[in-house]
Amino acid sequence: MDMFLIDYIIRGHQINLLYIMIRNMIMAHNQKQKSLSYGQCLTSIFKHFEILLTGMDRTLYSQLMEIDNITLSKMKYMLNEDGVWVSKD
Repeated sequence: MDMFLIDYIIRGHQINLLYIMIRNMIMAHNQKQKSLSYGQCLTSIFKHFEILLTGMDRTLYSQLMEIDNITLSKMKYMLNEDGVWVSKD
C-alpha cells in the first residue's frame, strides 16, 4: 500500500487521506503491534493550512483521557502475575 501512495503522490494524484487513515486504524486493530503515529502528518497539514492550535484549554481533555483499571479492563487488558497490564489477545 505504501508504494501505491508514493506513486500517487509523485504523479500528483489526489488522495483521500481520511480514508487511508481510517483503513490503517482498522488494520491496526487486528495486529499485535498497534502503532498509529499520525501526529507528524497532521501537524504538517495544520501548518500548511495555518490552523493554530494554541490557546486551547486542554485541561478538560486531559481529565477525560485519564485511564484507570476499569478503563483498561474494558479495553481488554488484564494484569499479569508481574503486575503489568497486558492485552488479553
